[in-house]
Formats: sequence, structure tokens, C-alpha cells
Amino acid sequence: MMKHTPPHLPIVLAACGFAILTFLLTGCHSLQAVHDNLPPPRVSGYAALYDLMNRNAGVSKLLIFKTVDPPVKQAIDEFARQCAEAAKQIRQFAENDPSIDLNAAWLTPIEQQTRAGIESDTSTALLTGFGKEFQTHLLISQTDAAQYGSHLAASIAKLDDNQTRKKYLNDLSDQLAKTHKQLFKLLEPPSP
Repeated sequence: MMKHTPPHLPIVLAACGFAILTFLLTGCHSLQAVHDNLPPPRVSGYAALYDLMNRNAGVSKLLIFKTVDPPVKQAIDEFARQCAEAAKQIRQFAENDPSIDLNAAWLTPIEQQTRAGIESDTSTALLTGFGKEFQTHLLISQTDAAQYGSHLAASIAKLDDNQTRKKYLNDLSDQLAKTHKQLFKLLEPPSP
């Protein structure tokens, strides 16, 4: 027995196909417009790295009001010091090279919203947590920041032609990778 195709089916399929194609093309155009408004990758990379280092430079101030195990305090203080020094050096790079705009928008609006939500959750956990819960949240946030910073510095180094900055960024990447490992190790439960 032969199945009969309704006469309007090809028109419906063509209309659906046109709608999907229009959506895809419009969506891609919108994404391209957002992308076109972002600075070049090297500039946005420096802005992102500066923001990360600057924000994490003050995290050890939380330890004025909260207590953690001594090795954790030492590691957090060291990471904050690294971040403060890196932020200072990146500011110096920007002062010497006007093409590095540390205030450049480096995230799309949806990424900004997402990061703001994550940052709010993390801040709440750090400000309201105590004891081991606080220590764990602090270590996780700083472990993630060190890892992200390490990869970000290495990525920027690949884009920068200035040999002095390239060397600094590669060294910073190595330092942050070591810090990431140290912080991650502190997350491990003690051996019985």
C-alpha cells in the first residue's frame, strides 16, 4: 500500500527550513556583532589577566576575620602576594604601551552575567562560611584562579611580540601553575 504525502507538506517543510536558516544567520550575525566590539585578543587577554590578578591580590584580607589551617594561610598569603605583584607589573606594561587597555571590555554580555553570578555565589560562600567549609571554598576559588591565570598568561605570551613581556608572562604562568598545584594539594584529605 502506497502512502500519500499531503500536498501542503513540502510548503510546511520549506517554511520551517527558511525559519531555521533565518534564525541561524541572524544569530551568527548577532554573535559577530558582539565579537566585532571586543578588543583584539592580546588586549582583552591583558585586561582579563589584570582583572584576575587585581581581584585576587586582596583575598588574604579575608583571613583577618576568618581562620584556616596554617599551611592554607601561608599558601593564600603567597598567592595574594603573587597576584599583587603581577597586577603591578601588568599596570606598568600598560603605562609603557598605550595599546594595552586594562579597562577594555573582554567579555560578551552573557559571559559577564555568568561570571557575575559565579562571583556572587563564591563571595557569599566565603563571607558566610566558617571553619573547614570556608577553608574548602577558599582553596577551591584560589586553585581555580591560579589555574586560569596560568593558562591566561601563557596564552597572552603567545600573542605578544614584546620579548620582555613574553618572558614575564611565561614566568608568571609557571609560577601560577606551581601555586595551583600547591593549593590543590591542600584540598586533599590528610593521610590516616
